Amino acid sequence: MDCNLRKITKEAIRTLIDPTVWPYYGLNVLYGITQSTHIEDEFGLVSSVAFKTAPIWYLVFYIKVIKRRRFHFQREFGSRTSLETDENDDEEICYNQDLTIGLVFSLVGDALLVFPATFIHGVFVFGAAHIFYILGLRKRYGKAGYAWLVVPLCMMTSPYIMLGMESYTLAAVIVLYNITINTMLFYAICSLESRCSTSTMLATIGACSFVLSDSVLAFDRWIMPVPYRGLVVMSAYYFAQVNLALSIY
Repeated sequence: MDCNLRKITKEAIRTLIDPTVWPYYGLNVLYGITQSTHIEDEFGLVSSVAFKTAPIWYLVFYIKVIKRRRFHFQREFGSRTSLETDENDDEEICYNQDLTIGLVFSLVGDALLVFPATFIHGVFVFGAAHIFYILGLRKRYGKAGYAWLVVPLCMMTSPYIMLGMESYTLAAVIVLYNITINTMLFYAICSLESRCSTSTMLATIGACSFVLSDSVLAFDRWIMPVPYRGLVVMSAYYFAQVNLALSIY
């Protein structure tokens, strides 16, 4: 893979600290503060949903308003050549749409996971979110090399997580979800191997962070308690989503 990792890493960091993304980080912190004083009653659960989903709502706004304006500015004022514009516009519009739909499903999944009774529904909805992420990332698929390492990772983690489950139905759902999220990681790595760019780097970091978040959550829920589980899971989750959102041109 012919790739200037130093250059695209610097560009990725510059993208992540862009002032237009600061409100997202502020909403992350606000959610963390509200969780530290969270009260388990009806009002507390509803407010938790509001604060938990607020950062993702901002990402949807970022994609549909801020990113779209920048995209049209680049097309109109020559940040890219006309050939690049004609070749990439349709693909990137579809990528934008797929990731936006994935974020919307994530919003619903976030809300469902707040309520213990709808945990399994939340898993299904997040599975749907990953399917749309996969659809978007497949558009950048060209070749697979290191991406195939995801397959043994998935095969090793699924049986291990199942050991702590008492319900065969739940085990089947979680294994299916594990396959789905690892497929998303597979295509993210493929996109980086096929097109080494800041965008594909951000998408790959996002996919890796998503897998980390869900792995810690599963380990804590079914294997053994993880210290600072909430902080680790939500930090990795929000970092995953912002990287995926910023991977849009």
